[in-house]
Amino acid sequence: MLSAIFGPDPTRRLAAHDLAALPATWMTAACMDGRFRRLSGWLGFGWCTSAPKSWTCRLAAYKGVFGVLPVAANADAEPAAAAFRLFYFPAADDPLLDSFSLSAAIAASAPEALAWIRDFPSRPEAAEAFCIAEMRLVLAQPALAVGLALEADLARRVAAPDGIAAPAGGWIVPPGGLEEDLPAFAIARGLFRVLAAGLAAATGSPPGTPRRRTAPAAAWEIRGGALVPAGEIPGGRVTEALSWGAADACPGALPAPEEAGAYRLARLAAGAEAPDAAEIVAADRPQLIVLSGFLGSGKTSFLNQFIEFQAAHDRLVGVIQNELGETGVDAKMLEGDDSVLAIDAGCVCCTLAGSLTRGLRSLAETLKPEIVVLETTGLANPLNMLAEFAEIGDIAELSAVVAVVDAALYRQSLAASEVAGGQIAAADTVVLNKCDLVDAPTRAAIAADIRRRNPGARIVEAEFGRVNPVLFSEGLSRHAATDQPCPVCGCGHDPAHLPHDHGPSQACDCQDHDRPPHHRHHDHAHHRHHDHAHGHAVTHLDEGFSAIRLTLAPAVARETLDALLAACPPSVFRVKGIARLTGVETPQVVQYVPGRYDCRPTEKADDTPPFLLVIGRGLNEEEVRRHWRPLIKE
Repeated sequence: MLSAIFGPDPTRRLAAHDLAALPATWMTAACMDGRFRRLSGWLGFGWCTSAPKSWTCRLAAYKGVFGVLPVAANADAEPAAAAFRLFYFPAADDPLLDSFSLSAAIAASAPEALAWIRDFPSRPEAAEAFCIAEMRLVLAQPALAVGLALEADLARRVAAPDGIAAPAGGWIVPPGGLEEDLPAFAIARGLFRVLAAGLAAATGSPPGTPRRRTAPAAAWEIRGGALVPAGEIPGGRVTEALSWGAADACPGALPAPEEAGAYRLARLAAGAEAPDAAEIVAADRPQLIVLSGFLGSGKTSFLNQFIEFQAAHDRLVGVIQNELGETGVDAKMLEGDDSVLAIDAGCVCCTLAGSLTRGLRSLAETLKPEIVVLETTGLANPLNMLAEFAEIGDIAELSAVVAVVDAALYRQSLAASEVAGGQIAAADTVVLNKCDLVDAPTRAAIAADIRRRNPGARIVEAEFGRVNPVLFSEGLSRHAATDQPCPVCGCGHDPAHLPHDHGPSQACDCQDHDRPPHHRHHDHAHHRHHDHAHGHAVTHLDEGFSAIRLTLAPAVARETLDALLAACPPSVFRVKGIARLTGVETPQVVQYVPGRYDCRPTEKADDTPPFLLVIGRGLNEEEVRRHWRPLIKE
C-alpha cells in the first residue's frame, strides 16, 4: 500500500519539490475520509503564498495555528530526504500563550497577528520565536519504505536571573523566574501524531514500533537584555521516529517506551486496530452549528453560501430549519432541500424544547451528514438551549453557536427585543452582516458594543452573508462543555442557570469584572430576569412577539404589494412569504424588514399556495388582516 505515496511507478524518483510537499499530499488524501478528519481532529490546511510548499493547519485540540516549513529536500540521495521546521502560533486566548516568551506572546496577541501567521514565511524574524521542532522525512524508493522523525526540546526554558521589571513597578518575571517555559515536544508531538496517522490512512499501512533517542538540550538565560547560553540540560532534547517498511529516519534510536498508545491513532487510521465504542461514536458524530440572528439579519443567505462551500468540498450538510408559522419560507430559499428537516409552528428555543435532539437523531439515522446546521427562528434565544446543548454529546459535536447581526438595524433590534442581545451573548462567533449598508465608524462602534456584551466572541464582518465557512469548523463551541462561564462576562456561574440579563442596551452589571477571576464573588440574584428555578432566559413570547399567517390571492399586483410593504406599521418587524405576481410566471419570495423589502424568484419550482407570514410585537390580527386585505384570498 506504500505505493500510494510513490505512485504507480515506484522506480520514478520524486522531484525535490514533490518531496517537500509530500506531508500535505498525504494529509489531503487521508482527509477524503470524513471519519479520519473527525477522529484526528484535522481542521484543514492552507498554503502560504510567499514560500512554495509551506503551509499552516489547525487541529481541534489546539486553539492556535501550526506551521510547516520545508527547509531542505534532497531527491537524488538514497534514501531521499526532506527536512521541515514546525511552528506553533498560539491564539490570544490560548492557555499555551503564557508559556511563550514575552515578545512572542505580545506578537501573537496583536490584532494583525493572524494575517501574517497565515503567511508566516514572509516574516522569518517574527516567526522564529514560534518554532517548536524539526521534522525529517526519508524515502527509500527501491524498498518502498518511509521514515518520519520529530526532534524537539522537552521544555524550552529561558531563565531571567535578574528578573524582568514591570514599567509601573513590581515584576513581570521575578528574579530567578522563567521568561519562557514552553513544552515544545508535547505541542509538536500533537501535530506529528496526526501527520503520522494521515500517512497511515493514505497508505493503509500502520507504522512500526516508535523509536526514541535523547540528547542534551541547550539552556538559555537573559542577561543585560540579551539571550545568552547557560549550559546544557541532560536528556532535554528528544527525537522520536516512526517507520513504514525498512526506512529509518533516526539511526541508533531505541524502542520508545509505551505512553498510553501515543501512536494508536496511526494504527486506527491504517485499520490495524479496531476503534473502541467511544471512538466509533466520536468518528460518526456530525458537527453541529447553531445559527441564530434577529429577524431579517441574513441567516439564510449565510447558510446558502455555507452549504455551497461544503458541497464543493464533498461534505454533506444537514439542515434543521426552525420557523414560526405552519409553512416555512426559508427552506424554499436554500440551494437544496433534500437534507432539510423543517421544525415549524413553534420555536426550538422555547415551545419546541427537545426537538433539536429529535431532529439530530433523525438526520443522523437517515442522511449521516458530516455537518448539521440548526437555523433557528429570528426570535429564538439560544441561551434557553444551553441545557440541551449539554445533552447532545452522544449525537453531535457542538462546533459553534453563530449569531448573524444586521449592521444597518443593530440598534433598533436591540432596542426592540432582549432576545437580540441574548443571541449575541450566546454566540461563539458574531457575523456582522450587511456591512455595505453602514460606514466604517458605525461598524467600529457596533463591534465595540458586541465586544462589551460578549468579550469572548469572534466578530466577522460580512456583506450578503459571505463569510469563510472554515471559521465555523475550527474546534468546539464553549457551550460543548458543561462547566462554562457566563457567555457574556465570564463570571463563572453555572450556565444551566442562565440567562444573564444584559438587557437590550447594557452589558452585564456584574461589579467584579475588573478583579481577577478567582476574586470574583458574583451574586446573580440581582439580575432582573434570572430565574434559577426554571433556567429561563427571555423569549419572544415573554416580549409579546407573534406571527400571523395570511393566505394570498392566486395572483397579486406588484405595485399593490410594494405599497403595502412600504406602509407596514412599526409593530411589524418581519414579513416573508411566497407570492405570485400578475404577469410573472415564477413564484416570488417576499422579504421585508423595516426600511427594506424586495421580491425575488424562488430558487426552485414551488407549488406552495401563496402566503405571507407577518411577525411583530403586540400584533392585532384584525388590524393586520385589514392592512393586507387587498391581497388576501377571499
